Amino acid sequence: MTLRVLHLVSNWKLTGPVAPALELAGALRARGLDVDAAIGRPIDADVTPAGDHARSIGLPLVGDLVLDKHFRLLENMRDVARLRKMIADEGYDVLHVHGTNDHLLAAGAVKRRFTGAVVRSTYFGSLDRIKRRDSMLLRRRADAVCVASAAELAWARSQRADLGDRLLQAPGAVDLERFDPARVDADRDASAFRIGIVARVQTHRRWDDILGAVEALRDVEPTVRVVVIGRGTNYEALLETPVRERGLEAHVELAGYRTGDAYVELLAGLDAAMFLVPGSDGTCRAVRELMAMGLPTIVADTGMLPELVAGGDAGIVLGGPGPEPLARAIRDLATDRGRRDTLAAAARTRALAAFDLARLAEQVEALYRRALAMDYTSRGRTGAPPA
Repeated sequence: MTLRVLHLVSNWKLTGPVAPALELAGALRARGLDVDAAIGRPIDADVTPAGDHARSIGLPLVGDLVLDKHFRLLENMRDVARLRKMIADEGYDVLHVHGTNDHLLAAGAVKRRFTGAVVRSTYFGSLDRIKRRDSMLLRRRADAVCVASAAELAWARSQRADLGDRLLQAPGAVDLERFDPARVDADRDASAFRIGIVARVQTHRRWDDILGAVEALRDVEPTVRVVVIGRGTNYEALLETPVRERGLEAHVELAGYRTGDAYVELLAGLDAAMFLVPGSDGTCRAVRELMAMGLPTIVADTGMLPELVAGGDAGIVLGGPGPEPLARAIRDLATDRGRRDTLAAAARTRALAAFDLARLAEQVEALYRRALAMDYTSRGRTGAPPA
């Protein structure tokens, strides 16, 4: 039976877990499932980057829902009514939710006669991001759960010991064909060791530590050049002014925000990468992309970053905070070509084994079917589940 699936993604910006959620939906559609997506829409603008991305991968957008990522009582009440009608009219077998407010809306829209499954994906990465409402929704309105990290897996099991094989752990996926170093001609400067960071320029991203590490290396390893890929409202205060005041213009390249092929080509010109603080997507998609490109990546010992680099087998996990450990790790990669090559190969191998989007879609489809085969009377619903 072809499954009818609706993905709810409550954000109109292409940020955090939005792109991974949409790309999973697209990959499920490529497997032959009948998949629609409903995404957030801005109140005062027509531009929806998430919508543009969904259309670019052939994902149908449906529904007249606001889908704000934050709880808004009146908007939520309207969305619940509209979603309930969509479920009745379209006959969805699965509601796949990707955020807390998505999950809340699905819980409100699902009635006793709904014999489909509510599936939740989480992107927390660590326990400190999980709120009480997430635990409540998991206990009361989740028929299957897809988590990213070991911490989330333990949390889900503690909340729902009955989930069994309806609990899937997967660290997230990327397009391994797009992020393939063999596909792109690398434009590398042989006279410099270029280490990149892909991150939104925000105050908590440890820019002082990064610039401090550059200062420490300026004289001992003058070939080191840090390439910052990203943008943010504090760009000037956090980067442009400090780089100029510290006299680091020759050692820090502010590449700005890149998309499409320009982004991949820039990654291909790097020798290594670093990532120190998870953003709104606790699964750290940028790290998966960097590893898929075969870049040895330095990560902080926080969130699920150590998991992504296999505890240090496919990258370097910093031993502590501050610029000194970071400077040492950068210098090790800059001066030890053998280690750099070994970690590069391990990163790509790890990406191929763990971050494959097609494989994730296969696992999630199987999760759907296990959820739909459960005993529906055990949670107070009537009728028979889809075959």
